[in-house]
Amino acid sequence: MDTGKRRPESVLVALAQEGDHKAFEELMEPYWDRIHAFALRRLKDKDLADEAIQKTCIVVKKAIVNYEGRSSLFVWLCGVTRNVLRRMRREEKCYMKDLCVHVYGAHIRESIENDSPFDNVSYIELSGYISDAVASLSVSSREVLFAKVHGVSGKEIAMEKGITKDAVRARTYRARKEVLPHLLKCGWARGR
Repeated sequence: MDTGKRRPESVLVALAQEGDHKAFEELMEPYWDRIHAFALRRLKDKDLADEAIQKTCIVVKKAIVNYEGRSSLFVWLCGVTRNVLRRMRREEKCYMKDLCVHVYGAHIRESIENDSPFDNVSYIELSGYISDAVASLSVSSREVLFAKVHGVSGKEIAMEKGITKDAVRARTYRARKEVLPHLLKCGWARGR
């Protein structure tokens, strides 16, 4: 039923809440650009904003049944997006902690897990240095390092990349070795 005229929002909401996928798409279509701009302003990175919108779409599709109309749909969508962005930041913080421990060594875990304001600021600063250092790695070294940080075994990485387990070990060693000078330069690591 494409008459070229948009159905009223209240009708689309009701249909989307009943599981009508076309109604959901029609309901959300005018909002995605504005929601994307909302995410982009907060993240300042187009790729991350794209990822946030994908995650928001999944959440909204499930949560539309809870929309009661107490606020405008756009305000509700901004709230959902804001929650998605918070979740992404928490995930990024956990990931950076794991990366710090993997690159710098297990002895940093105590400092990272300490909740003092000084240590939190130090951790944020260290995360920035490690992010910059990891960004300087070759794509293959970075991919192996990220997989290792996420707990993927050397055997699984080797199968995925079509390389040997020894090559995985070598790339991991090389990545850690390439990152360490960046941390030494910043005063965050002692030579090993």
